[in-house]
Amino acid sequence: MADQSSWGALAPYKKAPLPPLPSMLKALGPGVIFMALAQGSGELIWWPYIIAKYGLSFLFLLLPACLLQFPVTYEIGRYTVLTMSTGACRKICSTALRRMEELQAIADRRGLRVDFLVIGLDPRADTPKAWHEYRVQRKLERENWHFVSGREDRTRRVAGMLGISYWFYDEHLLHDFKIVLIAPDGTIRRALAWADDRPEVLFSGLK
Repeated sequence: MADQSSWGALAPYKKAPLPPLPSMLKALGPGVIFMALAQGSGELIWWPYIIAKYGLSFLFLLLPACLLQFPVTYEIGRYTVLTMSTGACRKICSTALRRMEELQAIADRRGLRVDFLVIGLDPRADTPKAWHEYRVQRKLERENWHFVSGREDRTRRVAGMLGISYWFYDEHLLHDFKIVLIAPDGTIRRALAWADDRPEVLFSGLK
């Protein structure tokens, strides 16, 4: 028969190393889910509390709150087609631009909601005014097309993340051809690394 004096007693305490902390990237996904649950729980509690305490006086605020959340939630689910170029480029950028326009036509035929983002490689030349003139000249004035530029150090960082090399030859800026598809969670889903790659491959599997 077992010794009854050991009933309810825990095993002796032992020291052990702490498990390693997860990286910020691994914690990002669960953190977003936790914040979404917290927001949903807050609305589930907050609105009945307001109605119970103040009656129907503030019920009218529910409609604008829902209307404000809809476009934000709607835009979160968009894919983004991204490339890096400069408005002064005429050869490689023209090829990338034609591929981007073909991708826009494919997205229109399939009913896909896709943003198109072009990041300038030369912040000195790719100013907002220069990009505006470029868009007007190329007739790229749809709302889902965006042309942006940033500081040189950040531009090189983004180019490194995308695997795009660029360099200056005399006064000309040369760069790789690459178009990537960014998923709503910020990850690179697919890429076109060669000018003769079939553009429809970038959207394969999307609905």
